[in-house]
Amino acid sequence: MKSKLNNYRIPGLMLAALLFTASLASFGTNAPITTAATISTAVPGQPVIVPVTVTGFNNINGFYLSMDYEYAKLHYVTSVSNAALSGFLSVGDIDLGTGIHRLTISWVGNSGLTLADGSWLVKYTFTFISGPAPLQWFDIGPSCEYTMPPSTILNDSPTSTYYINGLVYQSLPLNTKVFLEGAYSGGSMNTTLRSLGVLPLSQPYNVSPWNYSGTEQVASVPAGVTDWVLVELRTGQGAATKVGTRAGFLKSNGAITDLDGSSYLSFPGISAGNYYIVIRHRNHMPVMSASAVALSSSGTLYDFTTGSSQVYGGANGYKNIDPILAKWGMVAGDASNEGSIFIDDYTDYWVPSFGLLNAYNRSDFNLDGNVFINDYTDLWVPNFGKSNVLP
Repeated sequence: MKSKLNNYRIPGLMLAALLFTASLASFGTNAPITTAATISTAVPGQPVIVPVTVTGFNNINGFYLSMDYEYAKLHYVTSVSNAALSGFLSVGDIDLGTGIHRLTISWVGNSGLTLADGSWLVKYTFTFISGPAPLQWFDIGPSCEYTMPPSTILNDSPTSTYYINGLVYQSLPLNTKVFLEGAYSGGSMNTTLRSLGVLPLSQPYNVSPWNYSGTEQVASVPAGVTDWVLVELRTGQGAATKVGTRAGFLKSNGAITDLDGSSYLSFPGISAGNYYIVIRHRNHMPVMSASAVALSSSGTLYDFTTGSSQVYGGANGYKNIDPILAKWGMVAGDASNEGSIFIDDYTDYWVPSFGLLNAYNRSDFNLDGNVFINDYTDLWVPNFGKSNVLP
């Protein structure tokens, strides 16, 4: 078994003796929660920094931590430890001979140390080879342990509560722009649903016909959001070629963002390549890019708003919603989300919902929070009969 150590200052036997002595003490206090970060922006062949952070690190005078990783996916390079960890410190990278390496970090302080919640203990630098690459705590007995003065081992059971595994993987950013006819006016879209406080905090596409099981949710909706959208990436035109799905926010300027309301919508585990982009909305006809789009970490913009040539089916499923500014958008009125605007969108959705106020409803075609006659006369009637069912 090979071992590579850096910043070595304490023999392992000394730490083991400390932990053995501590094991004779009581387990009256809980250990800190120790979290290996999840990194979703790794690039193959490039360095990636993974911080290990703590919560509840109060009056601690020693620890020993062990974390396993796959050498085929990550190569350990170096580490930086928190400067507050004065005393005896060692960091090691052990080859277990099975394709798994184990990173260890041990520390014995001169006295009890308290760190603010969210502080990092160590930042590991790896070379990212491929993903997803899990970082898993190895916690059997003293392999993961905290102590406080004088020599008290802290409770860390169940271990899954106190040691949170990490993950390193690459994500493919999508930089795209689209307008919704119903919410559009004069170059941008309204954000009335957000202003009314009716936009849900969790993605709304977990029901039929989308049945998307994604867990996207936020504590609050970012500023400038018009609504949620559902985005797919496909390697071909057919639905069977779908390789990724994400729910994200549609901003008033047409940009589709991730949950922070500013960064590009990212697709975990998807490599750079050529993909068809599909965008779905609760009550607008879905659209798909006219051809496969080259997507990479550079985030080159694909703008659906510039014309019918940008979408599959052309003007059949798309509409010039602003002739003056030459802006095109998704067609309003498809409450059933079948890709067509037919009588069922009126009878099965709009009619039963007529009169709703301050609501988040699929029959609210102009996204003003109300289901009134203007949703019918201004949007559903002019678009009746439009159809562009995606493959």
